[in-house]
Amino acid sequence: MRRLTCFVIVLCAVTLSAYGQATTVYLLRHAEKTEATMTRDVPLSDAGQARAAAVAKLLASAGITAIHSTAYQRTQQTAAPLAEAYRLTVQPYDPSALGDFADMLREAPGTHVVVGHSNT
Repeated sequence: MRRLTCFVIVLCAVTLSAYGQATTVYLLRHAEKTEATMTRDVPLSDAGQARAAAVAKLLASAGITAIHSTAYQRTQQTAAPLAEAYRLTVQPYDPSALGDFADMLREAPGTHVVVGHSNT
């Protein structure tokens, strides 16, 4: 039986009262990964690579100013085509410190992409 993997894009807009400027955050779950192995850090499948490229095209005119990702291969690979298109470096975030990360995003005007997992 094949497993169906969902790829979700959610748009949230937050207005920063400290700066009076808006921050837009695109939240992405990583694209389709290869089958699980002995390690939890698995890369994207071919379909996942294609999906990551499609997301980069979809967000080509979104004005992305920062890209954030966990350290896993699948999230880094999902972010890579978008980072290349915008000539940005993917900034790591710690999924075990989401409160601190959310605070940082609230204070950082611009358009951010956050690539994570279903629980982050």
